[in-house]
Formats: sequence, C-alpha cells, structure tokens
Amino acid sequence: MRNLAVALCAFVLAACQAGAAPADDPHMVADRSVAAPLTAVQLLLRQGDEADAVQALTPIVAPDVLDRLSPELGHRVVATYALAALDSEQASKAHWAYQIATQSPLATTDDWLGRLMSAAVASDPEDAYAAFEHLRLAAPDHVRTINQRVLVWIDQAFGALPNAAEAQLQLAQVLSPLSNLDPRVDLNPIWLQGATAALANGDEATAMSFARRIGSPLVMAQLRADRRFDELVAKNPAAFNVHAVGAAELARAQKLAGADPDHRAPQYAVAVALERLGRYSEALDELDAAMAAGPAWREDDAYQYDLIARKVTVLSELGRNDEALAITSAMCALCTDKVRFDMQQAHILIGLNRPGEALAMLRHRQPESLDMAGAADLAALRACALHGVGRQADAAAQLADILPLQRADPDAYLGAVACAGSDEEIAMALVNMLGDPQLRAVALGALQVYREGQPAPLTAAFRDRLAKIAQRPDVQAALLKVGRVETYDFPRYAIVG
Repeated sequence: MRNLAVALCAFVLAACQAGAAPADDPHMVADRSVAAPLTAVQLLLRQGDEADAVQALTPIVAPDVLDRLSPELGHRVVATYALAALDSEQASKAHWAYQIATQSPLATTDDWLGRLMSAAVASDPEDAYAAFEHLRLAAPDHVRTINQRVLVWIDQAFGALPNAAEAQLQLAQVLSPLSNLDPRVDLNPIWLQGATAALANGDEATAMSFARRIGSPLVMAQLRADRRFDELVAKNPAAFNVHAVGAAELARAQKLAGADPDHRAPQYAVAVALERLGRYSEALDELDAAMAAGPAWREDDAYQYDLIARKVTVLSELGRNDEALAITSAMCALCTDKVRFDMQQAHILIGLNRPGEALAMLRHRQPESLDMAGAADLAALRACALHGVGRQADAAAQLADILPLQRADPDAYLGAVACAGSDEEIAMALVNMLGDPQLRAVALGALQVYREGQPAPLTAAFRDRLAKIAQRPDVQAALLKVGRVETYDFPRYAIVG
C-alpha cells in the first residue's frame, strides 16, 4: 500500500501547486496553505513512516481545515490519511477516514475496500457489511484481492451480524472463484458456512459446491456431525469421507510443492496438511526445510515468521514444549509481531499449568491490530490464566468480555468456558451452542472423538472434563437432537491447548 499512498500524496501536491484558479478562490487559497505539510508527508511515506505521516496529516483532516479544501484535494488528503493509518495498524483512525472518503462523489473502489477492511478490524461489523454490499454489487472481483487473512477477519465480523448467515453466504459466493489460496489462512470455515446457509435456503447444488471445497478433515468432521447434512452426505458418501479429504489435501499440496520447489508456500501447505493428519514429525521436517531454504524472489517476507509460528505449534503437539517456549521467548523479544508470539507462548504455558507466567505474557494493552476474533482469543487466554492463579472474579470479568464476541469467535468462547467456567457453565454453553444454528458446528466439532496425541497436562485435563460433561443427560439430549459423535484417527483442533 505504501506506493499507492505515495502516489496519492504526489497527486495532492500537484493539486496544491496548480495555478489555474484565481488567487482569491477560497478553495485554492486553502489548498496552497497545506502544500508545505503535504510535502513533508510525502517524504515520510517514501521512507515508510506511515505512523508519522498519520500524525502529520491529523491537523489537515480536522473538519475545520478539510471542509475548506477543494473537493478533489479534500478527498485525496483523507484517503491518504486513511491508507497510512491502515498500514500503521491504526484501524479506528483508518475506519473514520474511509467513511469520509467513501461519502465523496470521488470515492474509489480502493476507498471502499479500505472501509471494509478497517471496519472489520475496528470491530464494526455493520459498517463492514455496508461496505461489502457496495463492493459485492459494484466490484466483487476486487473483494477477492484482499489479503486472505483479512478475509477471514471480515467473515468472523459478519458472524456478529443479525443476518450473519446471509452475509457469510454472500461472502462465500463472492470468494468462490478464488483459486490461488494462501496456505497460511484457513478458509475452510467460510466454505462450511456457505454450505450450511445454502442448504438452509434449499439450494443443495450450491451447498455441495461449497462442501467440495473443504480441505480440512476437522471442518469436514463438523459437517458430517451435523444432521442438517445427512441427506446430502447420503447422496454423496465418498465426497464426505473425512480421512479421504485429509489425504487428498495432502496429495494436492505435495503435487504443488513438487512443481514449485523454490517457493515456501507449497511447502507450508504440505506441513499444514501433515499436521492436520497428526503426522507431526513429517510436518516439522517440512517446516525446517522451508526455513532453511529461505525466501524466493518476491516472496512475502512474513513467511519466515509464519513458518516459525507453525513450528512452535507442531513442537507443542509433539510434546516438545521446552523447545517451543524457547522459540517463542526469542521471537517475543525480536519480532515486530510481539502480541502474536506472546499469545502463543501464553497458550503453551497455560497447557503446562504455569498460569502465572502466562498471565505475565498477556499484560500488555490490546493492540488495534487485533480484530474481533483476535480480541476474543486474548480475552480467553486471560480468563484461563486468571482462573489458574485463583483470581476468579477477574476471570469471570474476562468471560463476560468474550460473550459479545461469541459469534465472531465461538472457538475462543467455548475454550474459555471450558477452562475458566464451572461444570454447569460448560454444560450450558454446549447446550446453547448446539441449539444455535450458527454456533452448532463449533460445538459439534468439540464433541467428536479424536486421537489426542501428546497434549500438555492441563490441556489433557480440560479435554477429559469436557468429555465427562458431554455425557450429562441435558448435553446428550441437545446433541442427539441436532447431531452425532464419530471417532477419528487424527488430532482434535485446539480446545484450550
């Protein structure tokens, strides 16, 4: 985005320096008055100092100044401010500015994309949907250009809407032509949501097309457990074979890796597919090979951090927690994405029954870069750690903070309750989620029987507790009404640990 911001600012300067208008034209007088600070902004953007650029532009986007500028310059200034704010992870400021930019007759598709992305990160799902609706009708192909990690955030934000099923189905439909998938991002829940909503609308063909896109055995297990899909599964049993789905995904990834040995994306995809099947040692070998190879030309620099983060997860799943913690400690000190590694380290520490150390990793102020689901994950970790150190009132307060985010991240909500809630609260959460069409998949996924591998001690205790509570008559009644439990020869997705 930096090049675009520089280009916008260059346009601004050209407008400021134009001399066609009369000297007493009030807009031209105002435009020329901001030429000097905009020159400074242009230099900051060229240097990559987006945060300083936002600060320098703040006086110019103040209403009493912005309103005096010509419409063309005013729009370009606020759009430049918005883009710089988004690049520097100041989502609230970016969202405010993009709302102004998109109200202009000069609004561009990029302005609407910025409004959609910033609204999702700034926890404004209603405005994110308003921007999405504009783009869905005017420029759906541009939605598919959004970073796929951000697309997941948008989908999670839509989960908090009153019309969540409709919004998530529309998003899945817009994204359905995507073919170049980022293996670091899990779009499988989007395909399941699309299949579920299409089936509710009586559109079996569309439901089937989305179901066929599911490459995660865990997500396919959620689908199979849901009685709403019984008729579709009965008609196409081979398409819903969970273990076959995992094996096919691995075969696809290995084929891509063989055809493109120089890039790390295919290797990462192979590692993810192996991890999902519980083949952790092989996954670790793939990750180590990818890290040793280094980046290919023009490959995303962030891949190294993503590979490291995935390696930490796999080491933990192998029970090699000391090695995992050593890596996260080093990364917490060195990398710019400090919160991410702090949370990963806290997650491992909680599983090892070291809540005091975990809590120390979670004391920092919540950054604006966390979307709704990220905020729920952070609150869930805090609830677990606080519960572990005996601060029950504070843990209960964190659980209360997660509740409004439940629909954006039901996994975090259920994990937090399983860790910090009472038996009664866990049972109530399961019953309520099973009865809720939108939350059902996560509850069903948690109740399936998996090969557990080598979970950390407290993680194993949490899962045993969940399994016992699942046998309660009230939970069983809710479960059998809407789904079933099956047994799988691969690991579960993380419930707490």
